[in-house]
Amino acid sequence: MLIALTDHQQPDVDLERTLVEEAGHEFVAFQCRDEDEVIGHCRGASGVFAQYAPMTARVIRALPELSIISINAVGTDSIDLEAARQCGVWVCNVPGASTNEVASHALGLALSGIRRLKAFDRSVREGRWSLDIARGMQRPAKMTLGIVGFGSIGQELARIAAPCFGSVIAHDPFQPEHRFRNATRAASLDSVFEESHVISLHLPLTPETTAIVGSGLLSRVRTGCYLVNVSRGGIIDHEALLEAIESGKVSGAGLDVLPEEPPEPNDPILDNPAIQLTPHAAYFSMDAEADLRRQAINNILAWHETGSPPNAVVVGSGNRV
Repeated sequence: MLIALTDHQQPDVDLERTLVEEAGHEFVAFQCRDEDEVIGHCRGASGVFAQYAPMTARVIRALPELSIISINAVGTDSIDLEAARQCGVWVCNVPGASTNEVASHALGLALSGIRRLKAFDRSVREGRWSLDIARGMQRPAKMTLGIVGFGSIGQELARIAAPCFGSVIAHDPFQPEHRFRNATRAASLDSVFEESHVISLHLPLTPETTAIVGSGLLSRVRTGCYLVNVSRGGIIDHEALLEAIESGKVSGAGLDVLPEEPPEPNDPILDNPAIQLTPHAAYFSMDAEADLRRQAINNILAWHETGSPPNAVVVGSGNRV
């Protein structure tokens, strides 16, 4: 079996190559950036291990030998799931490998924002030793943290953030009531935006969630609310966010993800001092990276050995359509 790695950020692919070759299979790795490169390099591969390369309907249909796609992430928005389903191609992700890292990153951005650490640091470096920036700051223990999306990462955030905040509320219509045990209470989406001092977003990017956080929801927040996004950049209308910050409705934001990564040099997000930015790093630790890479390859190896891989997002068929 040929397994192709479409793209990677790590400096080498020794781990992937070792796992595949020790299992008796052939491994090739590339740095594909567009559909044509994926199609050209991955011909003949039964399994594709993808990161950010586009696995579109055109790509999937142009690779007749392809039986399984595994992505080393939770999110699958770079893969056309419906095309995979129609073609009988398995799609697997890696849930859970970075849960602690992403939740901790979200909490870090939240606490840095409400404690104004970025502004304090800049002020001191500019020669000012003053509490002027602190005016208006509230005690975290009197604040409400709102979580939108209460899967494993949202639940972990609720658990580790509870000692810092006065209350935690969460919204997720797909979770049963008992999953909200680490949150003070479940709430509607509108209620989370209306009541929370800090809102942390943990949603997949789907047609339903694209730009879901726009002028409508942002107009409902309590004045001075702080927004955190460690999920996908496309769930926020960034023009609406900038307008809400400019008006003072939103005090600032901590963003690990953007609609375009990296952003263009003239992106106004880069010039706004109320916004903290990190380079899609919330998932990362040395431990998490190794787990993500290992599990993504093991999804493909397990499919070859048993015909039923773990972590299936799309269930494939025995024969390509």
